[in-house]
Formats: sequence, structure tokens, C-alpha cells
Amino acid sequence: MGQLVYLQKNSRRKNHRFERPELQVAVNGATGKSINWSLGGVAVAEVSGDRAHLAMDATVSGALIHGASDQRFDFEARVARIDDRKDVVALEFSKLSRGAVMMFIQEFRQMIGTSA
Repeated sequence: MGQLVYLQKNSRRKNHRFERPELQVAVNGATGKSINWSLGGVAVAEVSGDRAHLAMDATVSGALIHGASDQRFDFEARVARIDDRKDVVALEFSKLSRGAVMMFIQEFRQMIGTSA
């Protein structure tokens, strides 16, 4: 596992959310796909597999998988919300790998049309 970057805590939904690209999310034996993501966290839908560790306020570790490249980026997070009705689990990042931060920055640049 690569070195993780500690993230400063932000207030709820302070970070702008993005729907694309869709990321695969693997966390503690469960997998799903992102509904939206930001530097602060990710909302995950269609979660399957071992959900036993996905309890409110639990600390979890996992990986974000970028579909276009199949690259995996490690993270640690807190389970911030569970909506069984919509089959959504929201994770608030506490640590992100440098690769994940760089992937997010690259995606931001592509969305705003710069190559800086």
C-alpha cells in the first residue's frame, strides 16, 4: 500500500461532487460503484459482498478503481451514511493515497478543460 495523505476535515457536503468518471469502490470485502465523489468522500451504490463491516461511523479501508485505467488508489474512510432503501453507503475520506489525489486533480483539469 502506498503512502496515504491525511485530509483536513471539512463540514458536511462542503466539497463539490462529481458523477464522472464512475469509480469502482472496494471496501472491506464489499464492492460497489460511485454515484458521486469529491475530495471529501464518495457515495457508493449497488454495494455487494461482505457488508458486515459497513456500520455507521465504522472506520474502513479500501480502494478506488478508475475504470478507464484499472488503477487502484487506496483510502481510509468513515462510514458517514447508510441508506438501505436506496442501497447507498456514503464514505467520508480520512486518508487518500497520493495517487488518488493526483487522479482527482487530473479529472478536475479535464472537466474544466485545462492541461496545467
